[in-house]
Amino acid sequence: MSLRAIDDFLTTRHRLWLILTAFLLVGIVGSIDYITGFELSFAFFYLIPIAYAAWYVGLNVSLVVSLLAASVWLAVDYATGHTYSQAWMPFWNVSTRLASFVTVAFLFSALKASLNTQRQLLRVDSLTGVKSLRAFEEEANFMLDTAARHQLPISLGYIDLDGFKSLNDSMGHAVGDEVLKATGTQLNALCRRGDIVARIGGDEFVVMLPVTGKDGAETLFNKLHAHLLRTMENQGWNIGFSIGVAIFPDSSVSLKEAREHADSLMYAVKKNGRNSVLYGEFLGIDTNTQQVVPGDVPKVARS
Repeated sequence: MSLRAIDDFLTTRHRLWLILTAFLLVGIVGSIDYITGFELSFAFFYLIPIAYAAWYVGLNVSLVVSLLAASVWLAVDYATGHTYSQAWMPFWNVSTRLASFVTVAFLFSALKASLNTQRQLLRVDSLTGVKSLRAFEEEANFMLDTAARHQLPISLGYIDLDGFKSLNDSMGHAVGDEVLKATGTQLNALCRRGDIVARIGGDEFVVMLPVTGKDGAETLFNKLHAHLLRTMENQGWNIGFSIGVAIFPDSSVSLKEAREHADSLMYAVKKNGRNSVLYGEFLGIDTNTQQVVPGDVPKVARS
């Protein structure tokens, strides 16, 4: 079993299960420490349940495990007959061990928090506030698998900004960034909580709508197009939006195929006047040719 598989397994466990496992690990290390006697130091191995608790449960539980580990070590030290020249020495030793245990708990907790922050940053496009391409691919694959399993419809829209390069060249990159921010803000505000909104290129965005067929897709993307245009007009930005929307009634399509169809519809819009929405419905995979079967003739909606 790989480390990634182990991490995935532990991440999905119940909190109580993880806490009990941490306590059990302390007990196992303590038992081995007792069996081997005081001549062999096992202080390092007590760090395993402490780090485990900090990583998968949290700092507070890890501190409790640290205290438990130090107490078990002291009990084992006495039980194995370790003698000291001074009565205070074992308490000094247990204090220094507890300090090192607590330090490790804080370090692993901080490392996990930093890693979570970095992961979150990788999943969000820092400029626009929508999801990154990486996050989109992960979530979209899961969404497609779930939809296909239950034979639910799904819709995927590609959005490209018309005139963005000209605006960038004439008004500067700072204004171009504001255009992208405004687009991301509008998409996040108008889409539903369960929808996936992501930026997949310089001025290209994608929206995936779960459990959404032809009627729902047309309603939402027509609304998106109208609101995006109004936002650009209010700011005095000469920007339009070419949108291609691929609709899959039973979701029997891979993400790669879904993206190709949405992308081709979007480019069809750009070749035929730009600044409109083109819909295409696809009825699944032909088992003989392994190609997506087209449904209705693509439909153009202009705002």
